[in-house]
Amino acid sequence: MEKIKNLDDFVKKNVGKRVRIKVGSGITTMTYASEEFIRENIFNLILHTFFDGNFYYNYTNQKKEYYDKLKVYVKNVESNFAKFYNNYMEIEERNYDKQYVVKKILDYEEFFFIENKDLLSESLKNDYIDYSKSYKGKTVKLKQGGSVNQNHKQLGTATKLGITPKIKAHDMISECANCRDKFSYQNFKSNILWECPNCLSKKHIF
Repeated sequence: MEKIKNLDDFVKKNVGKRVRIKVGSGITTMTYASEEFIRENIFNLILHTFFDGNFYYNYTNQKKEYYDKLKVYVKNVESNFAKFYNNYMEIEERNYDKQYVVKKILDYEEFFFIENKDLLSESLKNDYIDYSKSYKGKTVKLKQGGSVNQNHKQLGTATKLGITPKIKAHDMISECANCRDKFSYQNFKSNILWECPNCLSKKHIF
């Protein structure tokens, strides 16, 4: 799939062409796609990807907060659309036609809560934690902080794992309890509360 620079670049490459975009189980098609059609359906695609309808309709009373903050998040994804497109979208061939779809490689609905946990109310986070336990049978940790061996899982020494951390003093590696990313830290400071750098800065530590 051809790489793009941003959403404007994606729109420019597709205006005037036959465009099919799969949103959930539905497919929207326009033979000579307009800019408005492309932008509207990309917004709907991202919104549907991160929206948990079952949670929204059946498990929370914080509907306004959830939907309002989800729409803000969608706008943020749009502003960094190249990352979303290049990493999470693909072209699916169906009945001799092609359509843009989202890869099934991530629990996107849960990812929204993990990415935005510091912006969500305790009520909304608690609703989603309870929902995940009762409906999905899994524990989603949305609370800030947590020490190694308390919340985060210690994996071992960087040397044993064959990992070279960016920070030379860091000799241990742990796995984040929230995003499952790995992060490094200094062993003798392991009693300090550590937060995964990826969750804080959206950047991998190594």
